Order: sequence, then C-alpha cells, then structure tokens
Amino acid sequence: MSSNKPLVSVVIPCYNVQEYIEECITSVLNQTYPYLEVICVDNNSTDTTWLKLERLKEKHPNIVIEKEERKGAPCARNKGMDLSKGEWIQFLDADDLLDKNKIESQISLIQEKENCVFIAGGYVKKYVNGDEKDETVSAGEPLLNLLTRHLGNTCSNLFRADLIKKIGGWNESFKSSQEVKLMLDLLKLNNNVLYDNRLLTTIREREAGQISQQNPKRKWNQFVQMRVEIIEYIKTDEPQLFNENEEEINSSLFNNIRTLAPFDLASATNYCNLYIPKDYIPKNTSKEIGLYSKIYKLVGFRFTEILYQLIK
Repeated sequence: MSSNKPLVSVVIPCYNVQEYIEECITSVLNQTYPYLEVICVDNNSTDTTWLKLERLKEKHPNIVIEKEERKGAPCARNKGMDLSKGEWIQFLDADDLLDKNKIESQISLIQEKENCVFIAGGYVKKYVNGDEKDETVSAGEPLLNLLTRHLGNTCSNLFRADLIKKIGGWNESFKSSQEVKLMLDLLKLNNNVLYDNRLLTTIREREAGQISQQNPKRKWNQFVQMRVEIIEYIKTDEPQLFNENEEEINSSLFNNIRTLAPFDLASATNYCNLYIPKDYIPKNTSKEIGLYSKIYKLVGFRFTEILYQLIK
C-alpha cells in the first residue's frame, strides 16, 4: 500500500439482496482507486444472500464477510465499521452502485480541505417505475444543506472514519432518517464539508424492503423530527445563521410537515403548532400554493390540510 494514499473501507450491509449483491460488489471491485478493503455484513437474510457472499469470497479472497444478528442497517453498518481499518469509509447499500471513478475522484478532493468531516456527493436516483432523477449537492452552509436535503446520501458520500467512530457510529434506534442523524452528529464535531456534484453513485429503489412502503407514518414522523432537531441546534449553537435564514428554515420545515400530514395529520398539526411561527404564511409561488395560503390564513393548518386532501 502506498504510504501517501489512504485506505478506504467499503462497508456493505446485506439483507435479502440476492438479486443485487454481486453487481454491487462488482462496482466496488472495478474502482480505479486500488487502496480498498471490502466488508460485507449479512443482516439476517432469509434468501441466498449469504451463499452468494460465500461464493464471491471464493472468487475474491480479500473480501471480508461477516454476520450481524441485531436487526437493521445501522447495526450492520456499525459491525462493518468496527471491523474496518481504513481512514475513510464508503458506506454502500447492497442494491446500489458506484461509478468506477467514484472513490478515486473523491479522495483526490481531500487535499483541498484535509480536515473535512466528509465529502457530500451527487447521485442518480432510479425508481421502480424506471424514472431517474439527478440529485445534486449545494456548496454552502452544511447545516442548511442538511435541512433542505442537499448534503448527499449515505452511499454517495465519503466519511472520515475517526470522526464516525468518535460519535459512536450509526444510531441503531433509528428506522429512517439514519443518515441525517449521522451527518448532524458529525457536523456538531466538525462542519468542514467538501462538495462533489458529479453523479458517481446510483441509488436504486426496490419494490420490497423500503421503509417508506412498510410504514410511511413512522418514516415521515422521524423525518420531521430530525428537521426539528437540526433547527433547534442551529437556533442554539448558530443563532446568527438562524436569524439570517429564518424564512428559508421555516419554509423548509413547513413543507416537510405538509409531507407528513396525509399519513399523520394529528402529529403534523402538533409540529406546526409547536415550531411554525403564528404569523407564518406559505409563499405564493404557484396558483396552488396561493390558494392554499388564502385558506391557511382563514382556518389554519389542520383544516387547510383536510380541505386540500378532499379537493386534491
């Protein structure tokens, strides 16, 4: 191993991904950056995932394969993190893919800001229906980017291993919004982030195993709660940032609360009452929002959402 090239640990949690895992690992083995270790952690798969991992290890003996019985991707990622030796960690879900230049391209950026906490990368989201969407990152204030979903993705980012281990890794109690919690905890330690807007990761939606399909009420409650946690941190620790961006922050939170409303109107109303200023009015950026704002002024959030769902 070259003394001036950092080792990157690729940690892949695996749960019932027999149809995806070989293509995923192949995308790692094809990386142009050679200083890698690959760690795959099976998380109670009931299909042939483990068998496929064993066969892949026979072909590629340097791959590390382990099992983690505690359920959930955060537990599997933490197991892989504990086994890792790299200075940087590439977390990769087993149904996602890396462009062959992904890791080399991002490692090359580190010299620009050697003390950065992670590199936020762009990615392509592929949906079950065949649609694709480019998701880019925004250079600027990391906390605001995290709030507005412009700070990359678990698999498109590259993380400093020592700082992830310092915060204790992934919060294993979280069923969704796991990467938001992780990145917020990292930013509390070090808010130096590098941005890589190249689309070097492919995130694939699956028909089965998606949290949003299993329990959207829980997912969107966790989603909003994490945005509240970000905002409360900004208010307390970065008051000037909050004051300078209060309108954008309130608008972002309000839109997220609206996303929760169809699944849990009571909780959405409670969030609105607690965290949205009484004098807040949604912006008239379209005819739809203009009408929504007029109704909102008259009857408030809960009844506006009820009416909106009826006429939608």
